[in-house]
Amino acid sequence: MNVKNTMATLFFGSAIKRARSPSSLSLIALLAACGGTSATSAPLATPVAVVTPTPPPAPVSTAAETKSLPVGRCVNMGNHFEPPNEGDWGRKIADDDFTIIAAAGFQTIRLPVRWSNHAGLTAPYTIDPAFLARVKDVVALARKANLNVMINDHNFDPLHADPVAHRDRLAGLWKQIGVAFASEPRDHVWFEIQNEPHDKITNANLVATLSPALAAIRESNPDRPVVIGGEFWSGINSLATLTMPDDKYLVPTFHYYDPFDFT
Repeated sequence: MNVKNTMATLFFGSAIKRARSPSSLSLIALLAACGGTSATSAPLATPVAVVTPTPPPAPVSTAAETKSLPVGRCVNMGNHFEPPNEGDWGRKIADDDFTIIAAAGFQTIRLPVRWSNHAGLTAPYTIDPAFLARVKDVVALARKANLNVMINDHNFDPLHADPVAHRDRLAGLWKQIGVAFASEPRDHVWFEIQNEPHDKITNANLVATLSPALAAIRESNPDRPVVIGGEFWSGINSLATLTMPDDKYLVPTFHYYDPFDFT
């Protein structure tokens, strides 16, 4: 797997890639999207596809499986909802942020959220209603500005340290998030189960760790695109051994920062 002239910024474009999946229905849009921990003012560049030495086998095709969803230019809303509390690492999101972002030519925002810091420690792992309402208000502001939104779970450090002990809590969080955003249009609001798996989460246990959360999402969002990244902070090399759950609405992602001193 080679990357030519890959964008050395925190923005990434989208390409089409066959993921390694148990299902034959595995042609999905490769989202190299909005990675990292903070927004950037770096200039936009033309995305370059990741290519393989040999072409993939022909997919079993339906419109839903092969549609490339409208990510476009994307900015990561970093340091807002993934600190312990909004505002701990800077200012809070302002109401006019999204009109400014849209006017600058972006089509999508990625919204990192530390849900685990605002939820119960025991089942059903209830998310603080005030915090959930705040996230919903921010998503509504972005949608009002005609921006697509990717909502993720960010900085769930206990999960990375002990995935078996915390995967049920992750599923409980996503069950609530899924219900909260089930009415949003599927092509314009995506979910990302876990940002940058690392530590004790590897590609070997990734499916077992994330599948309960995916099942919880599917209870209320049967066909919403769900983003999954691989081991070692979803580095590009993780794609070589990334196995995806058997679900035709999944989107693999990688985060690419080389050369790191520049990005």
